[in-house]
Amino acid sequence: LPAIALRNGTLGFGKGHQRSIIGYFLRPFVSVKSIGRNAFSGCWSLSNTYYTGNVESWCDIKFNDPWANPTHNSHKLYIDNQELYEVIVPNTVDSIRDFVFLNCSNLSSLIISDSIKSIGNSAFEGCTSITSIIIGNSVTNIGKRAFWGCSSLANIIIPNSVKSIGERAFIVCSALTSITLGNSVTSIGKEAFSNCSLLETIYCHAKTPPVVEYNTFIDANGTETRYGA
Repeated sequence: LPAIALRNGTLGFGKGHQRSIIGYFLRPFVSVKSIGRNAFSGCWSLSNTYYTGNVESWCDIKFNDPWANPTHNSHKLYIDNQELYEVIVPNTVDSIRDFVFLNCSNLSSLIISDSIKSIGNSAFEGCTSITSIIIGNSVTNIGKRAFWGCSSLANIIIPNSVKSIGERAFIVCSALTSITLGNSVTSIGKEAFSNCSLLETIYCHAKTPPVVEYNTFIDANGTETRYGA
């Protein structure tokens, strides 16, 4: 199958049924809202994902597990025939869904608008080329594995609005050297910053140090934490 045109509703293939797919297309006149579990599981030959809508409508799709998003295997996302290097999530979006930009290895820059309240699980997992992330001032929760493996990211600023950072949220961000935590962070999940081997400094603006679960900073050798910085 060289391409698939989706109608509206939910797409669900059985696990591993479409292993010969090499391209994936969503037509502009359809409004796909949900893609079922394991829809693209085993599609190892999938090379590109093409979507002819816009970033707003892509963010509105519910991917029911990692294999529901074709980018899990394609690693490249094209929106309106343009390879996606920069994402500016517009202020018409109020939350970033789970898995929505999973493994988009061509993505290098991310701006999350002030309308966003939460960042979903694995939303940007595997985006290995991201070097710049700006998180808007309304985000209160960063989900599990949200930025797992963003291995080109050197620093991250968590704004004052964020209260919780999920487990493994920034695990294996191997280029990360500094983290700035806003004054509202109360909890950081297990292994949230583990395997960030270059991490040197954590700036924490909270008056009360957040509750940190086990192994949160494992393998972050020589890290210095500065409170009220």
